[in-house]
Amino acid sequence: MQRDTSAQKECTDFITPAETQSIQVALCLCGFFPLYKMAGIITIKLNQLRFFAYHGLFAEEQQTGNEFEVNIILSYPAPEAVIQDIAGTINYAEVYALVKKRMNQPTALLETLAMEMAASIHTAFPQLSVAEIAIKKLHPPIEQFTGNVEVVYRKEY
Repeated sequence: MQRDTSAQKECTDFITPAETQSIQVALCLCGFFPLYKMAGIITIKLNQLRFFAYHGLFAEEQQTGNEFEVNIILSYPAPEAVIQDIAGTINYAEVYALVKKRMNQPTALLETLAMEMAASIHTAFPQLSVAEIAIKKLHPPIEQFTGNVEVVYRKEY
């Protein structure tokens, strides 16, 4: 990666180096100038993963269970070279195994479940820059309710 320093000299005349770096990152994220020239971003999606599990606050949910759908979006910076081996990417079969294992552990809140899934995926794949976990409870125990409920958690690393 090559660093673009054209704006750095001008910025340091008015603010500290630490502030300069924060401003450059913010400008880069907003698209004003490229701080780093990257090869791109790779996004891996696992869609409509179905599980029967025992997540929920109510005793009924913990005893009878429910159907869940999980959708996962994972992004990371692409390397300069073309990926030729599974070791150079996020292995979606391993991600599925982590999600399946976590879905088998009863949890009161879907928010907790989503946050812990994101953390375990990041631990297994530290190159991860963004994780988005969506967990949908297909038949929530709400009287006269026709639909589903969903929690979406997004974390940038």
